[in-house]
Amino acid sequence: MLSTNGGCDLPCWLGLHPGSATWEDVAYLFAPVATSEIPFPPSVVTKRYDFGLSLNRLDIVNLLLGLFEKEGVVQHIYVNYSAVNERDNPAYNASFANAVRRYSLQQILADNGVPSRVLLEIPAYPAELNAPWWFTVWVFYDELGILAEYRGEGLAHSGDQIRVCPEFSRVHGISLSLQSPESDIHIENLSNETAYIEEGLKKGWIHTLQESTTLDLGGFYLTFVQTENRGCFVTPLDFW
Repeated sequence: MLSTNGGCDLPCWLGLHPGSATWEDVAYLFAPVATSEIPFPPSVVTKRYDFGLSLNRLDIVNLLLGLFEKEGVVQHIYVNYSAVNERDNPAYNASFANAVRRYSLQQILADNGVPSRVLLEIPAYPAELNAPWWFTVWVFYDELGILAEYRGEGLAHSGDQIRVCPEFSRVHGISLSLQSPESDIHIENLSNETAYIEEGLKKGWIHTLQESTTLDLGGFYLTFVQTENRGCFVTPLDFW
């Protein structure tokens, strides 16, 4: 089901349409694989429920699902896929990783076109000697109700620049924040990192694509939508 997204397009997720899916739909889909009991609200105000899904037969969570419910209807969906390509992680599952490719950067771009915003977090150096050097890319489709976040490693210095290649094989985690296009909530407010993004933009460790690279949104799309193109971009080292 992951590999086909339940036969529907984002912001629908595995057949759950934000704004119309019921809590009974949730229980039917996920009760067999949830690592905790799925509560039955319904709430008169919008309330978030988090539970993990174990798809590796080890009871290790590799999919965290956050559902925002009001009066028995799913209003918003947050999904975090972990250990996507971390083969030494006990939560890694090859079939799961292959299915999650459905939500790769290339596929998200191919399905939805040029994004409305792209944010980047690119540390100038790894946090510690011999530690993984992580990047984060947030891709927004505000008008569609879609935010995709990609976390991975594999940055490299290229002279006075940092070379970033967010191809699927380098991505270790993917998060999706989804809501109905009719929603009046800013999509980033559904993410687990809302405060982090806001602070990062204010203090300068998160930047827009346009201010930190030579790419515009159209150029970003063309660089990474091609399946045969292992796209990369560069950003000035001293910018970060």
